[in-house]
Amino acid sequence: GSRGEQLFYIAATDYFLSQITSPLLNLLKDEAPGVDIKFSVLPKDPTMAEIDLLRRDVIIAATGMGVAGKHQSLFSDNFVCIVDKNNPRLRDGKLELSDLNELRHVKVSFGDAIVTPTDISLTDLGATPQVGITVDGFLPVPFAVAHTTMVGFVPERVANEYAERLGLVIAETPVHSSMLIESVHWHPSKSGDPALKWLVTMLRKASEEIEFGKAE
Repeated sequence: GSRGEQLFYIAATDYFLSQITSPLLNLLKDEAPGVDIKFSVLPKDPTMAEIDLLRRDVIIAATGMGVAGKHQSLFSDNFVCIVDKNNPRLRDGKLELSDLNELRHVKVSFGDAIVTPTDISLTDLGATPQVGITVDGFLPVPFAVAHTTMVGFVPERVANEYAERLGLVIAETPVHSSMLIESVHWHPSKSGDPALKWLVTMLRKASEEIEFGKAE
């Protein structure tokens, strides 16, 4: 509308920001040049997310990460296991349960109370992974795995982006491939806000581009 300059605050994971930033900013440049977005990473403490939803316009996080509020799915990705292509345990592109138990893992942490889909899948399998290193998001994982014997689980888009550059391969494992569904969350008190509705629409449009490629 005629609001002129409008600033939105979005908190999200490094992975989501790496995917959405460019399509969203391109979209806004065309549709709403007066709108500015401030991005920040998710708060470490999930109990803060509740307060954060009032301070920010939206929080984008995986469904199931326990963020309160109303939400709508944006796009999804599958988790895959990445290892250095020279990992001695790799046989025909596969790792067995014993390998997953014995090799150290690059653990992704979004805060103490948050369990990632990969954690759940490994537990379901009866795996007891040893943590080699803990990182604060999905983007550092490929760099941590490269040139080591560690394994990591990342969304497939991240794996595809870095595998060749870093000499990694996606390994087949007995882990049930879990899905990451990224959703936009907002405070219920803002549900009727037209500016918020517009922002969610823009995020959905930009996400369609991530999911299906750019519409020509």
